Amino acid sequence: MTRCIQSKFRTSSVLKTLVCLFAVTNICYPQTKRWKLDSIQALLQDTANLTSDHLGQLFVQAGLQEEDKQAILFYDRALSILNDSNLIVEASYQKGVSLYLIGEYTKVVSTILPVLKYAERTSLHWYINGFYGLLGMSYGMTGRYDLAIRYQQKSIAKAEKFPARLGREYANLGLLYYKIRDNRKAIQSYKKALKHMQSGEGYVVFGKEIPLVLTNIGLCYNEMDSLPLAREYFDEASRICGSMCDEKKNMHLAFGRGMLEIRLSQFERAKRHLKSALVTSRKFNDSRMEAESLVYLARVYLATSETDSAAIAIAKSESIAQRADLNEILLDTYRQSVDLFTKTHEYNKLAKSQQKFIRQKEKLYGAELARDLALIGVDVAEQAHHQQLTLQQDRVDIQTKIMTYQRLSAQLWGFVLVLLTLLGCGLYFRTIQRKKVQEILDRRISERRTELTQRESRASSASRKLSSLEKKLEHELELVVLPDHIRIF
Repeated sequence: MTRCIQSKFRTSSVLKTLVCLFAVTNICYPQTKRWKLDSIQALLQDTANLTSDHLGQLFVQAGLQEEDKQAILFYDRALSILNDSNLIVEASYQKGVSLYLIGEYTKVVSTILPVLKYAERTSLHWYINGFYGLLGMSYGMTGRYDLAIRYQQKSIAKAEKFPARLGREYANLGLLYYKIRDNRKAIQSYKKALKHMQSGEGYVVFGKEIPLVLTNIGLCYNEMDSLPLAREYFDEASRICGSMCDEKKNMHLAFGRGMLEIRLSQFERAKRHLKSALVTSRKFNDSRMEAESLVYLARVYLATSETDSAAIAIAKSESIAQRADLNEILLDTYRQSVDLFTKTHEYNKLAKSQQKFIRQKEKLYGAELARDLALIGVDVAEQAHHQQLTLQQDRVDIQTKIMTYQRLSAQLWGFVLVLLTLLGCGLYFRTIQRKKVQEILDRRISERRTELTQRESRASSASRKLSSLEKKLEHELELVVLPDHIRIF
């Protein structure tokens, strides 16, 4: 349904009306799927008025109404007659999705790579994001983790234009980190996925994937031996699953709980959960989950000394892993068979199992090396990114300090100018005051001098008068003759 609605290119008016009608009825009336397919096939009967591109579009729409294997046949027919490059991109994308869903990961790559360059060159962002995501997960499933993580990170960068898809993209990146046993980064990616899935448009589109992400976080904590946290996330996933989970999500949850019970050595509980996951995986033809469930069941059987059941589980897992090209699971299967024949003392079979294990290990050596290189490459990229962020932060800090110093300098200069102004004003007023004081002093000195001069003048005048009177008196005394009887002693 989602793929049908997200058809991006122009069609004829009749074809456009038909496509829109199919999309609406697919949302409101899922039971009309058979009617839609019959309508498309009826149109395909009469091809006289249809161009090859219109006909190809009808094949694409027919593929959207079919299960994956049948859908691929329709997409192949569309690709064989389409001429429009944009329509070829659309048909290739839909075929890639169907191939991925049935586990044909190598074919996904061969389908997408020829059209990826055109999509990049013409900026078909929606499909570029989808192509990167499919390539990332397909490379991951085939053990090429360096390419897987690189494409998945490119998919996340491109998904910034489509925020609703970021939750799914981060969840896929978390799965890749989980596969290379970098559980810390896996948890970080899964938590980013939850953040996007729990809000806004991301919840509308991928909200139902939340229990699966919680389950995967639980698996990461289980691998890290943080068993209480693992159980907490499984319980939360189970609580949400009660209202919104389908059988496939319950299958993953049962598998996760089985892994946890193995860690806790609760083998009967582990057996019950793994058998539940096994039954559901067979119902939906999920080869990977079926093989993994059988491998871990074999581990449980070996722990409880049920060697016959372990041998049956190992044989079935080996067959499925070989058929579906599940190399890592096949390696684990051989590892369990070595443990089995060691326990039963069947040394001929043990030798053969060891040889198979060694060959498979050598086959996977390149994948493991790539996985290690992926880890190193991711770490280097992360360190470079961290250094770049640190450098940018240092630059920001330096600029902030410079601006602070400039601001302080300006404030200091302002303060100095104000201080100098005040000092100048003080000196000016002091000078004026001193002039006023000097003027007052000069005036008073002048007045005092005048007063003293006047006093001196008066004293001189009085002195002259006294001198004159003294002379006059002496003269008068000389004229007076005293009597004889008067003696002056």
